[in-house]
Amino acid sequence: MKPTELLLQYSQRLVAEALARRDELAAQLRGMEGEVEGHRTQMKGHERELMSGRIRSPSDLTRMSDEVGHMKARLAEEEDAELEVMSALEAADAELTGARAELEEARAEYEAALPGIRRRLQTLESEVAELELQRAGIWADVPPPLQAAYRKISRIPNPVVAMSGGQCEGCRVQLTANELQQLRRGERFTCQNCNRILVEI
Repeated sequence: MKPTELLLQYSQRLVAEALARRDELAAQLRGMEGEVEGHRTQMKGHERELMSGRIRSPSDLTRMSDEVGHMKARLAEEEDAELEVMSALEAADAELTGARAELEEARAEYEAALPGIRRRLQTLESEVAELELQRAGIWADVPPPLQAAYRKISRIPNPVVAMSGGQCEGCRVQLTANELQQLRRGERFTCQNCNRILVEI
């Protein structure tokens, strides 16, 4: 994968993460706003009742006054928490804006690099096609018995190995003098131990 493509994917992930954080904070703020507004309405109702003069009992007045005091304290705490979330939301918005700007820059770099990537891909495809033609030509020159032997063992690792110093480089077994003579006369072309095709070097 090209660096420009990696940068693009990384920038896309940053935008997605920043957007998720922003959306989570926005949802949290909406919930808090509804709760704070409900408590504020409730407190104002109690204040109106307290100031209306309808409550005659001193104990009821004291109880209502205490309730309003508790409501105000709770509301102040909730409003402070709401301000903290609003501040975090502003920071998340700024982070999202920055991530989107980086994404646009990465996308522009990626799109600018695409023509070169496509040209390189076409070159590689041409080289592969040429190598396949060469391989087909070489394979056609391989004697049929060797072709058949190769097909039988092509699934094992390194089906064609060197023979160096009378030793099979595939299984590291030393060939006998008789086997070496057979190989050099063309009477055999595989290792008797691992069946790999041997090429003397």
